[in-house]
Amino acid sequence: MKKFKKSLPGKILTLMLVSVFTLSMITGCAQNSDTSEQVSTTGVTAIQSSSTEALVPQDNVETSPVTDNIKTVSVSLYFPSSDNSTVLKEKRQLEVKSGAIVRATINALLAGPKDTAMRKAIPDGTKLLGAKVVDKVATLDFSKEFATANDTAEIVERISVIDSIASIQGVEKVKILVEGKDWMDPSGKPYEESSFISPDNTGNKANADTGADTGN
Repeated sequence: MKKFKKSLPGKILTLMLVSVFTLSMITGCAQNSDTSEQVSTTGVTAIQSSSTEALVPQDNVETSPVTDNIKTVSVSLYFPSSDNSTVLKEKRQLEVKSGAIVRATINALLAGPKDTAMRKAIPDGTKLLGAKVVDKVATLDFSKEFATANDTAEIVERISVIDSIASIQGVEKVKILVEGKDWMDPSGKPYEESSFISPDNTGNKANADTGADTGN
């Protein structure tokens, strides 16, 4: 009996040490598990962030040459003759970006003809403020300089714009605005939507060559 009492404290000490060791092992495993999970989660977050950043373009699309969105098309431009006696057709190859053929055609009219027998119909300083096609009607909005022509110059200006745009496939009529408002004729009445006005230099309406503008 005395021998058992002497060995009891030693056994209790041994059991305590084993318990402490076991608890340390369990705690260590739990910490390792938490650490592994944190590393894994961090890794997924980093991958997701990297994927998101990769979708952001490096350059502004308006200033970067995207060849897939640029197409060379054939258009018919109408300019008055140098003496304003008639309106003549000039075939031109234009680079059109993102299908905006109406805008490209107007910009070519603003630049003027290459043939010296023709002259530019639209007054200098004119800017195209907007262009759209809805239900086969092209609406063009010009700056105030567009309305500075008068008499015969105004007539050929209107024919030049309408015939050039109405020659585009998908456009049947053209409406002209100035600073967002109706363009007024000499009598003070607004010009209505108009279809192709004059024949080309072969006596026929110009053939449509390409698709129409779909937006501003």
